[in-house]
Amino acid sequence: MKPKKTEQKDDLHSRKVLNLGSGNDTYGDVRMDVIKRPNVTHVGNIEKRLPFKDNTFDEVYCRQVFEHFPNPLSALLEMKRVCKKGGRIRIITDNGGCILLHYNLKRIPHGNYSFTGREVDKRDMHYMFFQPEHLRNFFWKAGIKPTKITLVYSDKWLGWKEFLLRKFLRLFLGKRLAYQNIIAEAVK
Repeated sequence: MKPKKTEQKDDLHSRKVLNLGSGNDTYGDVRMDVIKRPNVTHVGNIEKRLPFKDNTFDEVYCRQVFEHFPNPLSALLEMKRVCKKGGRIRIITDNGGCILLHYNLKRIPHGNYSFTGREVDKRDMHYMFFQPEHLRNFFWKAGIKPTKITLVYSDKWLGWKEFLLRKFLRLFLGKRLAYQNIIAEAVK
């Protein structure tokens, strides 16, 4: 017998989601960041031991934060610890090939500076660039089998010069250098 649609909806709403490094994002029930913002529910060092019990969350979501961890494996092991068995870990991070090429073309340093060239908060620095293979290796090292690792392209927040540059890169250089993000997912 198929479950009723209302039961499926209730199950979806009963899921508990942790958003690590949430910033101003409203996704998830629990949103943790190093800086207090209006949507943040927990403030703390998100690369150390997380202040949650083992097997608490159905999903651990980490968008544009993994590259900010000095020790990404420790952070991933913590994500695994707080994720329930059968739960999903989803990481979205910069594609290192695209970022390195893009920032070298524009001659803007990536790491300690914002897109405007001003220094940023020292708690918000970049430490690494990743390729899909790097994320796969981190998942395997953490004892988690990845279910999806893919390059993603987005035209969001682009001016016309930036749009044309990325279109050119995508057309002539392919996904590995033109697609700016990587989505990596695994089930615990």
